[in-house]
Order: sequence, then structure tokens, then C-alpha cells
Amino acid sequence: MYQPLRYQGQYFDAETGLHYNRFRYYDPDAGRFISQDPIGLAGGINLYQYAPNPLVWVDPLGLTNLNTNTATGNFGVYEIRIDGELYKYGKADMNRITISSGLPTRLHQQVRKLRDLYPDKQVAGTVLEDGYESTSKAKAAETAKLDAHYESTGEIPEGNKKSYKPKGKCDL
Repeated sequence: MYQPLRYQGQYFDAETGLHYNRFRYYDPDAGRFISQDPIGLAGGINLYQYAPNPLVWVDPLGLTNLNTNTATGNFGVYEIRIDGELYKYGKADMNRITISSGLPTRLHQQVRKLRDLYPDKQVAGTVLEDGYESTSKAKAAETAKLDAHYESTGEIPEGNKKSYKPKGKCDL
């Protein structure tokens, strides 16, 4: 099956073997763009670099990089419950709302997928807090909720098991 999507905002160009980012091409073998950044030094001193870490930074148009931990806007913390039991705490961009549910898009998509996985169960998503001006502040609030939940129950919510490690606990 042919799949042309690459890093966020990139499409594979079969003719050149490069990844197209709307304004310029990225060479995955070299790990950099093949032309200078069209915004010049405003994008940083290396005119050919992609986002420093594509797992944490994004560069959807090939014009700038954005550290997802320092993105600014309006972020919130939510919870998902399945049959009343806490399944997950998370953070979401409150400026991206799905009209049909009124929920932040990230929360809406997760609730929809869980309803597909558990059709006989009641899946509900709720925004608990909003107004955080950066993802790092929303992440800190999410982590505080997870810490409090772990301290009171000794358990990690199922939906957070891959991303959350309690303080002082390490896997061997």
C-alpha cells in the first residue's frame, strides 16, 4: 500500500525521493532541507535545518519550527471515563473544537475511538480546566492530576500507562 505522508506537513515526492513541505523540499537522507529557509534568519541560524527534534517539534509548512511544549494559546486538561471509571487525563488545544460534540478536537477523537472499541460501554470526555496559556503549563496541570490520582489510588489510569511514570518509580 502506497503511503505518501511523512513527517507532519510532508508528502513524499516519488520523482525526486524528497519530502515536499509546500515551500521547500526536505532530504530525509541528509536530514535537512535542500534550499534555504524562505524566511531567512528569522527561522534560526541554520537556514537548512528541519525542526531540531521531529518528535517534539513540528514544522508543518517548512517555514518555522514550533516546540510543542512551549506552544502558546489556550490549552485545557480533560478526563475520559469509561462506565464512570477514570480512563485517562490529557491536555488539548481549546481553540480547536469539534462542532458536532463541542469538545476539543483531540478529546473528541479519543472519545470517538474509545466508543468504537467499547460499543457496549459508556464513554464520556469532560474538560476539567482551561485557560492555560502554554502546553507546558497544561502538561504540568495534567501531571499534577495524575500524581494526585496515583497517590490516592496507587494506580495509573489505563490511557496514561504508556506516557506517565509516577515520581520515584522506575521500570527495570
